[in-house]
Amino acid sequence: MRRFLIVALALAGLTYVGTAVAGDPATSTSVNTSFSQTSTATNPCNGDSGTVVLNGTEVAHLTDLGGGVFFVTTIDVGTLSFTDSSTGQVLSGPFASMFTFESTPPGLQFDVTNLFNTVATASDGTKVQYQLRAHRTRTPQGDYVVSFMIVSATCISTG
Repeated sequence: MRRFLIVALALAGLTYVGTAVAGDPATSTSVNTSFSQTSTATNPCNGDSGTVVLNGTEVAHLTDLGGGVFFVTTIDVGTLSFTDSSTGQVLSGPFASMFTFESTPPGLQFDVTNLFNTVATASDGTKVQYQLRAHRTRTPQGDYVVSFMIVSATCISTG
């Protein structure tokens, strides 16, 4: 959700910034050193649901070349912790995430990519890998020619 807010703010800023660009592109960067996000997930090792908490740092960058051509990139890094609702077991580990949105007119053309990866480990050695790979490409006519989202949660055997 946070990424869509960043894109919406970037789009809103294009009206102001995009019309003023004559030479160098307009750029902005924001750094959030303490974000936290909570969601639910399933533990693939036992099928139990649980709570996922991401704590980390996010760097967001916007480059506006004018004329509706702009690029938004965010990089998130930090720690993921998963608490199993049934057993109370906690798995944790580092995560990395990347999001890019590229608007390259004419028309309604854009590309968006989102990647996420972590391996979380419990005190007993249990490991879970969570991954997300998503991409969408839209043509100037508004047709989606590439669209996929692959989400995986894998129990990594410790024995």
